[in-house]
Amino acid sequence: MAKKHESNRNRVKPLSVIMLILAAVITLGCAVTALTPDLYDIGLGSVAEETIYAPRDITDLTTTNALKENARKSVPDIYRVDKQRADRLYSDAALFFENVKDTRTESEKIRAEMAAAGTLAVPEAGELTEDQWRRVVSGEELVRLKGILGTEPELDDETVYFLLSVNENELLRLKEIILPKLHTALNNVLSEDAVASTKSAFVNELNATSLSDKLKKLGEAVIESFLQATYTVDLQATEQARNQAANAVSPVVIKRGEIIVEKGAKVSQPQLNMLLELEMVRQDYTNTNLYIGSSVYVLMIFTGFGLYLILFERKVLDSVNSSVIVSIAIIITMLLALLANRFDSRITPGLIAVIITSLLVSERAALAAGAVMALCIGLIAGGRGTSILSFDSAVMTASMLASSSAAVFKLKGARKRSSVIVAGVTGGGAAALVIAAVYIMLERPALQILADAGKAMGSDAVAAVLCAGTLTVWENIFDVATAARLTELSSASHPLLKQLMTEAPGTYHHSVMTAQLAEAAAERIGADSLLAMVGATYHDVGKLRRPLYFRENQKPDENVHDLMTPEESAAAIISHQKDGVSFLHKHKLPSAVIRISHEHHGNSLVSYFYHKALTESEGKPVNIKAFRYPGSRPTTKESAIVMLSDCCEASVRSLKDKTRESVEEMVHKVIKGALEGGQLNNSPLTLFELEEVESSFLRTLYSLMHERIEYPDTEKAE
Repeated sequence: MAKKHESNRNRVKPLSVIMLILAAVITLGCAVTALTPDLYDIGLGSVAEETIYAPRDITDLTTTNALKENARKSVPDIYRVDKQRADRLYSDAALFFENVKDTRTESEKIRAEMAAAGTLAVPEAGELTEDQWRRVVSGEELVRLKGILGTEPELDDETVYFLLSVNENELLRLKEIILPKLHTALNNVLSEDAVASTKSAFVNELNATSLSDKLKKLGEAVIESFLQATYTVDLQATEQARNQAANAVSPVVIKRGEIIVEKGAKVSQPQLNMLLELEMVRQDYTNTNLYIGSSVYVLMIFTGFGLYLILFERKVLDSVNSSVIVSIAIIITMLLALLANRFDSRITPGLIAVIITSLLVSERAALAAGAVMALCIGLIAGGRGTSILSFDSAVMTASMLASSSAAVFKLKGARKRSSVIVAGVTGGGAAALVIAAVYIMLERPALQILADAGKAMGSDAVAAVLCAGTLTVWENIFDVATAARLTELSSASHPLLKQLMTEAPGTYHHSVMTAQLAEAAAERIGADSLLAMVGATYHDVGKLRRPLYFRENQKPDENVHDLMTPEESAAAIISHQKDGVSFLHKHKLPSAVIRISHEHHGNSLVSYFYHKALTESEGKPVNIKAFRYPGSRPTTKESAIVMLSDCCEASVRSLKDKTRESVEEMVHKVIKGALEGGQLNNSPLTLFELEEVESSFLRTLYSLMHERIEYPDTEKAE
């Protein structure tokens, strides 16, 4: 029922935007600082002026490659019988004899034609002279026949003519001797070293035959050409085996934080290569790509964060207090993350922003802040130089998303400070499970799984302890009524309540009853029931200034107002509102509770004494302002509920005949009067919610006015 025409009510506060921009700028600074490696003026052979440590895991490629090369060299050649080569050599040898046969047939045909023509006197091949052979065999054919073996040196003219003129049976006999032995030799393990001895044995066997010397010489030439090593190196298998040996070599990795170059040592080539890969050697240029990329990355994240708040959590931007809390929480978290990242990327305080935002602002804002932290801390977790947004970044981002979600879920409805520790452990457990699951899939060693998962869980638990330890500071600085703080205030051991209990017991009882009504009604409509209950408990502490001026603390036959004028009585009654605010400020209660005390009467009229003044004035004018509360009308649902519950409890208590009908009538009358009197004009309560509040009041009042059984008089019974 708040006025809709208040134009600046839902306007985003400029300071809220400025704080988020500041958080984004500091986050960018942390990211750039974390991702920019330390630079050194160093070169090959120069002496290191300080010990240089690895900012992330780095593979010593030079050493690793040397070890791989040694592993390759250690693998001997792999030999296999080359079946294809053996078949090809044998086929070539057989083809040699076929070609000789074809050529002999062709030369016989030519000789017969020349003899028939009378150009060749002697037709028999064995009787031809060398000149006559030149007439039979063309120069081109002679060249072909001389290279028929395909080896160097080629056959001479005499040997070629001999091949064409030798007895066919003799040539066939040579073929039958050579080809079987050649086939056997080629298909056995014939290495390069064994070729010479095999040829020698083959020639000896050939020389032991009765073949002519020329045929033996021809046979030697055939053996020399086609008897070659077939047990050779399998290049493909050897290369594959050597590659396997090289791949089996574990990379030489310099772990994050380990020494690359010790102070006073000369820089070797492998060390310089690693420093260059890590971009730790000072160059003559500035890495503008890092600055541009990081700026765009962070800008996109915070733009998305801002849009989320505008669309779903507008109240964060509408409240400077909330915006400042979220921004400072993010800034503190990023600064601590930058510090922790210098030691180990698995140690991260990301839950600080999540827990603080969840407790002091809202759960949905905390989830969004958790996503921002996951993406930003994940960026710097990968290390420096070329490893930005590496595997470590992905694992860190995923684990932090799981951690923040689990922590926010655990904090939902939490009313004890110890719940913060439980939430941190729960979030850490979720992060540890994510890391363990990823590492198991990647078959990482068990010790590494336990170590990294333990770091994630431990850092989240420490973050929760820090939050729990500093929560009171946050509450006091930003004046936030957290559930834990309100729960502590609701304890009867609080000094102000103990004072109220002893000095104004009637008021204390009225406040407790009012708190029950308010808590149930707030729960019914989805308002902050804890705040409504605590606000109702403390709403009348101002009566401690003059407890006997209020009917609930007076004796039946005593009333100080009988001796006072209506104006004096009204002033005394009205002052309890201002006195209550003073008491609450003195005891440093949250402003949300103080607001309820200040607004619980609105600017309503102390009607009893006003009408009494009218009666006693005998027609003279009465200043109505002297009988009206100077407070503000309720501006929150909780404040409006406390106003209504206060009036309803007091009104119903004043009924002499408390029937269900009379109670229902009185409650309806009180709420209707407040509505028609304009006391709820500034409250966001809707008419439907008012009906629900009235229904809740009646249910609670009915339960409080139930009849008790009458206990028997034990003395009479005896």
